Amino acid sequence: MSEFILSLDVRLTRRWRDGRLRFRNLRQDVNHNVVEDLVDLWLPELTITGADDLVADLQQRKDVNFVDRQDSPVGDDDAELDEDHLYSGATNDLVAVREWTVETLCHYDLSDYPFDTQRCPLSFLLAKYTSDLFVVRIDRYGFSGNRRHHEYQLRHISVTNVTVGSYEGQGVILTLRNQYIYYISAAYVPSALLLVISYLTYYFSMEDFQTRINVALTSLLVLATLFSELVGGLPKTSYLKLIDIWFLGCIAADFCMVVCLVLIHKQTREEEQRGGRRLLLFGHPGSMGPFKGGVANTTRHVQPADGEFTSHRGATDAWGRGDPTVEPGSAQGPGGVREANASALSSRLNTLMRRLIPVAIAVLTISYSVSVLAILDT
Repeated sequence: MSEFILSLDVRLTRRWRDGRLRFRNLRQDVNHNVVEDLVDLWLPELTITGADDLVADLQQRKDVNFVDRQDSPVGDDDAELDEDHLYSGATNDLVAVREWTVETLCHYDLSDYPFDTQRCPLSFLLAKYTSDLFVVRIDRYGFSGNRRHHEYQLRHISVTNVTVGSYEGQGVILTLRNQYIYYISAAYVPSALLLVISYLTYYFSMEDFQTRINVALTSLLVLATLFSELVGGLPKTSYLKLIDIWFLGCIAADFCMVVCLVLIHKQTREEEQRGGRRLLLFGHPGSMGPFKGGVANTTRHVQPADGEFTSHRGATDAWGRGDPTVEPGSAQGPGGVREANASALSSRLNTLMRRLIPVAIAVLTISYSVSVLAILDT
């Protein structure tokens, strides 16, 4: 949980009746029945609290009192010298209008950020009087002004009963929803495109390792920089937020793609070295004495294992083995099949990564999207 200060401009109208009072010459329009002085009158003093039932900080902006004429005047009273119309306080409301700037504590749970919904309570209590004497009821409430402010938008207002110790009252709960469109355009879309760029390196030429690794590393560095810049402007929490999980997943996926590129390049280099050693063995000039390049230029009879002589026309190796029509060291020559199989291993690894990476990214994106939709539906 993170603590934030919620600042509101509140206009509060209190109505009550006092049967001990009588009012003179009330008019139909309540604005003409201003009470100048309430020093000798009882006024219900409300206490406004926020989260953890802590008293809010109030800065008064307006203070005015009226009498709302709701009944006919009482009968003539011979004890009154003046010919005035008298109204009973038991059937006509006293109205106290107050405007405050209220600053109160609100706890934010940012685990679902930036798709989070926050609920901030604002409680109204008659803290000087127990519930068996007075009851607080909110008849009408509303919100005027801009519902969109900074990152959050006011979605709903609800009223509930609250009890603090021996005092009862009513509370207003403000439901705020994060305006996440900014983060979709500034965080999620760019990070997804950077993953696609890293994935495209597997379609580059395998011989051009330098370009492949440079593109993948640049994508990883840009992704980490984007994450650090966004985190710097977010509220600090001791737990991971939803946007943190997304970026950590993207960085991990990009890092794995870089590691796979290095492993494929390492396998390619090893295959090239093994191929070079085979060429030296089967095709080094002068290595077989009178034979040029280790290959005889005349017809040679070779005795196979069964004792029969077989005549091979064309080129054979120094020992008379193999297909005389095939160049030594080639893919089909002596050792050539093994070399072709080895050289195909790095290509198969590259093809495998082309298929596995989209599946892994799709699983990450779909699971994350399902979680976000479940949060937004609540």
